[in-house]
Amino acid sequence: MTNLRERILNKKIPAIAAAFAADCSSDKIKALKKQGLDIAEIRVDLFTQVSADKIIQILQKFSAVGVSTILTCRSKKEVGGWNGSDLARAELLAKCYQYADIVDIESSSIHPKSTTSAQFCQLADEISSSKTQLLISYHNFDKTPSLKTIEDEFAAVEKLLPAKIDIIKVAVQVYSNADIAILTALLLQNSHKNMVVIGMGDFGMLTRISFAAYGSLFTFAHINEITAPGQMDIEKTNKYLRLFYPTYGAKK
Repeated sequence: MTNLRERILNKKIPAIAAAFAADCSSDKIKALKKQGLDIAEIRVDLFTQVSADKIIQILQKFSAVGVSTILTCRSKKEVGGWNGSDLARAELLAKCYQYADIVDIESSSIHPKSTTSAQFCQLADEISSSKTQLLISYHNFDKTPSLKTIEDEFAAVEKLLPAKIDIIKVAVQVYSNADIAILTALLLQNSHKNMVVIGMGDFGMLTRISFAAYGSLFTFAHINEITAPGQMDIEKTNKYLRLFYPTYGAKK
């Protein structure tokens, strides 16, 4: 675990995250860090072999090099690769969360209609009581919902969740300037919160850079394979952040 709050949350400068679907050598991690990698999202659902011991080992490897980590295990309904049950997913995250800087739990996992809502609420409460940051995410791969729909989604989660949400992530498909305006309003109206907001798709590619100006904490780039529509590679993302945010390069 790294000092995420000191390195990223308190500084309020944009950071670059990238997803990893397999183990990675320390030398490779060091090279990626030089290219601009700040946060590694460990996508457990995409691993070919999964065990708590192996995940913990990988989390510790990134931390040892000074790269923060997000522990994520996406269900099939969230366009993820997890083939097990939601209960097994919650149990796996519970065994590993203390070794991650952030744990991502989807809002749909805490939704009243979810049969494992109680288990994920308990997990979220345990994470919130630890040094690990709790991130609640909402995804829509089809469209950009209304601002009210997005805010209502998190309001419903907060009613069920005894834990404090440290970071809110919203990633939705965008097709127009009107969609981007909705996401911009979401950021501006919630500037007092730790937010990560991303417009997915080709039309939303610009938001992966521009939303840093409105307070989005980090953006996602890809290393080898795109894990969400509209991602740029890490070198290009680093280049544009340095170009448009001079303090980004100065404080890295």
